[in-house]
Amino acid sequence: MLSYLLSYVAECMRLGQMPSWCAGVHALSWAATVQPLPLGLLLTTGLAAPRPAGRADLDVLMDVLERELVGAGGAVRLLLMSDGGIDHACQKRWQTWRARFALDIRAVALGADASRLALEALAGKGALYGAEEIGAALHDWASPQAAPRSLAETVAALVVDCAADDWQ
Repeated sequence: MLSYLLSYVAECMRLGQMPSWCAGVHALSWAATVQPLPLGLLLTTGLAAPRPAGRADLDVLMDVLERELVGAGGAVRLLLMSDGGIDHACQKRWQTWRARFALDIRAVALGADASRLALEALAGKGALYGAEEIGAALHDWASPQAAPRSLAETVAALVVDCAADDWQ
């Protein structure tokens, strides 16, 4: 998923049509430790994105993000791509921690075994997307006046609208 996202950003750079949400982007690889990804190098050389592995430590991520957020001074957007394998106690610590910051989070559930409940607890209601909906997650940031809406909700709304029309 990260490779697809990097490919999209690289193509926008090549065309000179960088979306506003790309300004100031930092990429982090997160598991037992958090490592900054060489985003510029990944975008310009086409290096392979790191492969996910191991158990993610949310406390380590909170420590790294807190250092970044304290320096940012304003609202920060966080695209969290994970399978959501996070225990309940850690989710509670995350919720307490994130309440201290102006975070606009979108979570993308990766893999068939992704814990959607855990990811929604991390991101907040209405901010969870399936991997196939990453475009909708990014579009929601580009259109802040619109409430976050998943692809499934959009299709459901269209089906209801179409059912109300007289197609005969």
